[in-house]
Amino acid sequence: MKNSIEFSFTRMVHVADWYASTYKSDWIKSFFIYYFVLSVVYLISSYFSGSAALPYQVVIAALMLTFIFMVQPSKVLSFFRTRQQRMDLLMLPASQLEKFVVVYLFSGVGMLLLAFLAIFLADATKVAVSYLFHWDNAEWMMTWLGSQMHDKSYQAMGNTWLANMLCIWLHSLFLLGGVLFRRYAWIITTLLVAGFVLLGAWLSIEVFQWVISEGYYIEITNITALLVSVTVLLALLTIVNFVVSYILFCRMQVVGRKWCNC
Repeated sequence: MKNSIEFSFTRMVHVADWYASTYKSDWIKSFFIYYFVLSVVYLISSYFSGSAALPYQVVIAALMLTFIFMVQPSKVLSFFRTRQQRMDLLMLPASQLEKFVVVYLFSGVGMLLLAFLAIFLADATKVAVSYLFHWDNAEWMMTWLGSQMHDKSYQAMGNTWLANMLCIWLHSLFLLGGVLFRRYAWIITTLLVAGFVLLGAWLSIEVFQWVISEGYYIEITNITALLVSVTVLLALLTIVNFVVSYILFCRMQVVGRKWCNC
């Protein structure tokens, strides 16, 4: 086994080739499930609603991509549940960093690209069928989306940056959950995130009510600075999640705890 911090692009390509050839059937199956479900939804909605279905089709695509982007990293070790699968991975002549990059790219980025391709082909299928049967929905989703976009204010752009950074932070959090938990990683991580969100919301309400009851007055004079501060904080937490995920990945054993890699 190579040093855990060594990195060779050539070795990484060999690991990626092994990964792709070993699990290509699972990827192909996932792609066709995405494509089939989206095609059915797009065709049915186009048939009954025509061009009025376009906004809903865009929303479905956006929600699907957001969900996959945030949750899919929790499946980073889903192909290495058994002792033999973990042994095959650990025995590869590559460093831990190279293996981590490959399994992350395939689970965290590769599946997102497959989803993009499935959405594009499902949209193409919808457009082709609409032209063929003269339905009132022969417009590409990207064309419609481009026509709906308008210039945004600086504050709106700040909100967009914050929302994007929040998604990236959740992406890294689910990656951490995927490396930490051996079983039901995305369910456990989702429950933990939901629990912390509810706890944070409850504490925020309690603090706000206390501030009001005590007669204090809080004025935020620079909303842009607040948005930037929160965005930077989320970026730092994202880096921490990636680093901790890599450390836990390096400590993965062939035989370990039943529920976690800690």
